Parts: sequence; C-alpha cells; structure tokens
Amino acid sequence: MVKLDQDELFEYLENNRIDVIAVAISSWHALGIDAFLYDISKKYKRKVKALVLIIPHQRDGYIISEKDFQYRDSVDLKFEFIDIPLNNQNFIQERVPNFISKYIKMFSGLRNIRSHDGINDLFLLSPHLTYNELLIYFNNKIISSKYKPVFVLIDEGYASYVSKENWNSLRSEVSREEDYSILDTVSSKIFRSVDYIISIIILRSIKVESRFLLNVESQLTMNENICDSYKEVLKLRNNDLKMDIVGKTVLIISQPFSEMDIIPLMTELNLMQSLIKFINKNGIKPILKPHPREKSDKYNDLKDCDFEVIENNFPVEEIIPKLNPICVIGYTSTALLNSKIFFDVNAISLLDVMLSKSDDKRDDDSNGEFKNLTGKYVNFVDKIEDIKKYLTD
Repeated sequence: MVKLDQDELFEYLENNRIDVIAVAISSWHALGIDAFLYDISKKYKRKVKALVLIIPHQRDGYIISEKDFQYRDSVDLKFEFIDIPLNNQNFIQERVPNFISKYIKMFSGLRNIRSHDGINDLFLLSPHLTYNELLIYFNNKIISSKYKPVFVLIDEGYASYVSKENWNSLRSEVSREEDYSILDTVSSKIFRSVDYIISIIILRSIKVESRFLLNVESQLTMNENICDSYKEVLKLRNNDLKMDIVGKTVLIISQPFSEMDIIPLMTELNLMQSLIKFINKNGIKPILKPHPREKSDKYNDLKDCDFEVIENNFPVEEIIPKLNPICVIGYTSTALLNSKIFFDVNAISLLDVMLSKSDDKRDDDSNGEFKNLTGKYVNFVDKIEDIKKYLTD
C-alpha cells in the first residue's frame, strides 16, 4: 500500500486518472467502499483507481487501517491518513483562521466546479452525508477541469435512516460527552451552519447518489442490488477470526450503555448476566461481541456464566457467516438489522428490557423510531424469557 501526504495528493490527482475518492472512519464504511468498488469495476470492466482518506474517530482516534479494505480485484488503492486536529490550538490565532481558510477553498472549489465542465467522473464517497471538505481539491483549476464530481453517500448504519430531529439528537449526545469550551461550542454551531449551506449548494449543483442498504418508508425496505454487492464482498473476505466454535451458539452484541450514563454499570452487568444464564439453561454457550467503546475486561467478573468473548475488531457482518449463530441478540445495533437482511438470521432486541431498568429519557424518541422502522426485521421482547422460542434451529 502506498500512502500519500497532502503535498503529493494534488500532483497525484493531476497526473493520474482517479475514479474514486472515499472517506472512511469505521470498518462498516470500509465494507461499503469495497462494495462500491466491486460494482464500479464490474461496470467499467477495467482496473479502478481509488484514493481512500482515513479519518480519525471523534473520540477514539484511528480505528481502521488499510487492512480493513479487502476488495482487491481490479482495484488500485492508495491511502491518506487525515491528521487529528489539535485540541490545544489557540482559538483566535490558529483555529478560526484555519477554518476560514478551509471554507474559502471549499467555496472556491464549488465555483470552479460550476464554471468548468469536467471530463472524467470522480466519485466522492462518504458515509451518510456529503463530505464537503472534498471540495477543497477542486480549488485546483487543473483538477476541476479534469474531473466531474459525483457525490456518493454510503450506508452509515441505522444513522442513515433516522429522522432529522433524532439525528441531531444523536449528534448532541456525542457533544454532551465531550468537555467543550463555550467558544468551541459556539464556533461548532457556526461552522456547522456553513457546512449546511454548502450541502444545499451541492445538492442543487452537483450530482448526489445514495447507496444506502435500505429505503425509508413506513418501515425499512431493502435495496436488493446494493445488499447483494455487500454480500459479494463479504464472501471474498478470508480473515482468520480466531474462533473455534463447535455446536450451536447465539451471538450477543453489547453496547456502551453505562459508558453513556444511560444505566448504571451494575445494572448493565446484571442484565447481561441474566441473559447469559438463561441461554446457558437452554444448553447453549453464547458468544459476546463487545462494542469498541467498552473496556476489554468489562464482562470478566460475570458469575456462573458460560460464554466466550470475541476479541477481534472485525465487523459483525463478517463474523456471522463463520459463526453461523441460531440468532443474534442486541439492543439498537445496526448489526441486528444486517443479520436478518444479509443472512436471514433471527434478530432479537432487548431494548425494552434495558429501558425498563433506565431512568434516562433522553433518547425516548429515537428508541421509538428504531422500533417502528426496524419492526419488519427485528423481534422486540419485553423480558429475557421471551427469547426462548428463538433458541432453536
């Protein structure tokens, strides 16, 4: 793999015919990019050149690498790791000028796109929303004359389907977890408003395509062609998941509820302990896949529980076909939805069980929307004992 620094990037775009620039943070994004590259290489019937920009997670830094991109047939991939902004930047002397400079270049890129008729399609992939900073590359007139941008929105998981109100609520939830200064909070709102204006201009002047797995109607329905592309690239993955499972099992997908102060840690552990014990009583040893934000030893002290923890960082969608569970149990994870869509494995949500133990009402609307939208694919239960009917082949 070849990594490009920022100085080399413009020269690379000028001197080569690039087909795709893609932005990714998580392994799920990497899978969506693989699926798009699979489709476009089949369409063009030639080797596709792609540049992948790996972005750090807001809280956890870089959580993926080149190894997460595994579709290699007819694809020439190069990578650039975007630097994490420094939190200790002086607000007036550094951060504000940097943002102003960035937005000037973005608007200049938009102007060049609208005044030049680019020759070659350049697909700009990003999860859920247009990644407006890609417009900076079109500040270069050679690039804006050579390429015609097409924004492509790849699936972000359940966040791709929530209402605008609940999406903003989810973003606010992330902000509440960070210790932002007043200046940071105010500037964030200002810059977000500028981003929104740029997004409106993009939608009016540049082609934008959606590659979400599902359509939002009264309930979610599948985009079958896109789902098929994801399935095909999943089949091509041959990672050693370091699992040696014999006999039938159940996959449990946990979430960081205590870390987000939704329920106390002991309440969360007691719920998990009760779930595993009930599954054990039915003669099954479950497999637990913790959320990346949970501590690795979080579930080590569960008493009288026979279970195994998956310690790899592969997406659940890659684990399920190798594990072949009789069902997948979780709360509001996108993996519940995908287990049914991709593999026709029963998906069971303990959302109502968890909420019955929580006094936190911040996410009532988004939880209700999750139930309404996913009810076609996910089975919601009121108590742990209700999962018994799903613990059979």
